[in-house]
Amino acid sequence: MSHAANLDVGGSQAQQVVHPDDRVRGTLSICGSRRLHLSATDPVAVTYEAKFPLPSLATETEIVQQVIDLPPGWRTERAYHGFAADLIMEGEVTYRIGPNRKSYKPGDAWMAQAGTVVTEENNTPKRARVFRSYLVRKGATP
Repeated sequence: MSHAANLDVGGSQAQQVVHPDDRVRGTLSICGSRRLHLSATDPVAVTYEAKFPLPSLATETEIVQQVIDLPPGWRTERAYHGFAADLIMEGEVTYRIGPNRKSYKPGDAWMAQAGTVVTEENNTPKRARVFRSYLVRKGATP
């Protein structure tokens, strides 16, 4: 027996079908005009997962997601305009909030509330890759 999940976001619909052998097969319909058949030969597995408590959200909030490559020796200090959460994909990144400083490696996750001043550094000789998600007011720069 297979299980199906349907999703409707802004008029676009997606369906994912999971068969008993845990392989994903499905159809994605974008605005009803294009179809893409999805098929996987390997079982579906969650590789990394992080959960964070969310702040109260404005009614007009959007999610912005980015994959960011940080070159060796990169450093910045900034205040986030919205909630931010990072998942380290490659390399090592050091975050400092106030007196607290911690290094994160692949699979580690980190978060900051809006307005938090954060120093981020890649102090290694290799590139670091980060998957970042922001929750910001619609139209705002993360």
